[in-house]
Order: sequence, then C-alpha cells, then structure tokens
Amino acid sequence: MQACEITLWSQTRIMQWNLELKKFLMKEGFTQSKSGYSLFTRVSHGLSTFILVCVDDLLVTRDDIQGIAQVKANLHIAFTIKDLGLARYFLGIEIARDDTRTFLNKRYI
Repeated sequence: MQACEITLWSQTRIMQWNLELKKFLMKEGFTQSKSGYSLFTRVSHGLSTFILVCVDDLLVTRDDIQGIAQVKANLHIAFTIKDLGLARYFLGIEIARDDTRTFLNKRYI
C-alpha cells in the first residue's frame, strides 16, 4: 500500500512540475510541439532554442552559447535547477563532440 501511495504522490508531483514548467516556457515565448509534447521551441532574432523535457530532466540546445546561458539563468530564477554541464547521455543516446560536430549514437544491448 505504501508503494502505491508513493507512486501516486510522485506522479502527482511530476504532473505539477510539468504544468509549472510548461507555463513558464510559454511565458518565455516557447511553443510546445504538437507532435511531441516534451519538445519546446523558440526562434528569436534568427536563433533557435530547443528544450527537451524528460520527467524532471531538461536538455537545452541553442545556436549560441550565450543564449543557452541566458535560458539556464531564467530557469534557475523560476526553479531551483542543477546544471549538469554538457550532455553525454540523454534517453539512452550517447552525445559526443569534436571541435566542429556533434555525434549521436544509440547503443543497443
């Protein structure tokens, strides 16, 4: 019985977090994708910003480093966030980089 209560509480908490995050991102000018509700996009001054949400993890990408820093700063003002730095894995996808390119690799077991 306790496990069910914890699960329900966690689901309620996650749903509330997602609702608050969605309201914040919409206020910041992001649009939620109609085909994948976990993707939010914004184009401003010719620069694109993408935020992918998985439960309480966010993957933020943008055309410029300063823009990413600004998005993270705005998120930190609204929510307490922890910046984990450059992504290496997200949703089972390995993310690798060299000086000019980014590589995505899905590992199969």
